[in-house]
Amino acid sequence: MTSFKKLFGYIDLTKGKVMKNLLLFALPFFIVNLLNSLYSAVDLLFIGQCSDTYNIAAVSAGTTIMFAINSVIAGLATGGTIVIGQYFGAKNENIGKVSKTFFIYMSVVALLVTAIMIGLFYPIMSWMQLEEGAINIARSYLLILVLGIPLYAGYTIISAIYRGVGNSFGPFIFFACAVITNILLDTLFVVVLDKGAVGAAIATVIGEAVGLVASLIYLYFKKLPYEIGRDTKIEKRIIPQFIKCGLPIAIQDGLVIISFAIILAAVSVRGVDYTSAVGITDRVTSFGFVPLSAIGSAVSTATAQNMGAKQIGRVKEYMYAGLIVSLISGTIIGLLCELIPYQLASLFAGSNQTALEIATPYVQTTSIDIFICTLVFPINAIFIGSGHTVFAMAQNLGVTIFVRIPFALVLALLAKTEMKYIGLAYPASTFISLILCLIFYASKRWTNLKSLSIREI
Repeated sequence: MTSFKKLFGYIDLTKGKVMKNLLLFALPFFIVNLLNSLYSAVDLLFIGQCSDTYNIAAVSAGTTIMFAINSVIAGLATGGTIVIGQYFGAKNENIGKVSKTFFIYMSVVALLVTAIMIGLFYPIMSWMQLEEGAINIARSYLLILVLGIPLYAGYTIISAIYRGVGNSFGPFIFFACAVITNILLDTLFVVVLDKGAVGAAIATVIGEAVGLVASLIYLYFKKLPYEIGRDTKIEKRIIPQFIKCGLPIAIQDGLVIISFAIILAAVSVRGVDYTSAVGITDRVTSFGFVPLSAIGSAVSTATAQNMGAKQIGRVKEYMYAGLIVSLISGTIIGLLCELIPYQLASLFAGSNQTALEIATPYVQTTSIDIFICTLVFPINAIFIGSGHTVFAMAQNLGVTIFVRIPFALVLALLAKTEMKYIGLAYPASTFISLILCLIFYASKRWTNLKSLSIREI
């Protein structure tokens, strides 16, 4: 009964059994990440089954760009989760002021990101090098999604605050409302009304609006365990801490998605079927990272709280527990991608047999990345939770720029190179990340309590 209450309430990760806490806290994370993958995949799934190749290519290009934008916002929000988690673990009385400052700061960031995307809209679409039949559809699809950025950011910000204080169930509610709405409206706009990619985009934005409303209602009825005040006064000295913890994660996550976009653009010169195949593969393999991301997020939050409470021993226990769960779940999903890639890709390919044939071997090689990430995610999570986000960014930035992108571009631009070889760029770069993470872990620099973001106000 106690465990059931914990699942739906706040979990103090500085106390109790580590594995039990991790699983209870990670479960809503897992469902949220699954829903998040469904959120992006559902458009392609409906379009793949009900529309033509041009619509599939448009959605593939548009969702890749929006993945990058949403990853940046989510990364910045994670910085708030880390800072708030450290204040919560330290039982610091200023946590209310910190949370309010974070909310206002991130709201301004979301509006700026929206304005920037609108300003760069046409250059970005030109850079994607889509065929004439797909470019106009992609423009309409992406523009609608860009206008929904503030809505997505709204419930992502509130989710970050709740996660910092040990409540991962609230964010599950917000995302569930958004995804269920999206699926229902996709059925209406794409299947019934045959509106294609534009209908899918409208369904997504309405879903995001519902998610934001759900988060505000939850915030009203499920009060935070402290007062945040209703005035607009912010603590400017805390903002650099949000930036320090969140910006490296945002750059890291955004760059990974941008690397997908670069590879997509390079492959697109081969034709619309190849563009569709990359989008199909991305949707399939993204599900492999759902449990790994959930464990990583849970471990980073647990690390933040326990570092704030100066319990480094428990941080290691959470990492070991995370490795066990990550290895089991990641291996199962990775094997599915290796054994039945055709069946998985067919869910998103619809009647496009050519794209399906291209995507099948690509799924097999890119999914090797999942096996390596089962080790990288939990280890990297303790660096993020302890405030060493610059290292997390630097190692990811390095391998992406110097390994993944060059490797994939060289092979993608060679007309005779098969897609399965291009897919090897992902596991090759992640393997180097693993080595760098193990070296940094062995250095014990992450155990330095001076890296904490707690400041006097």
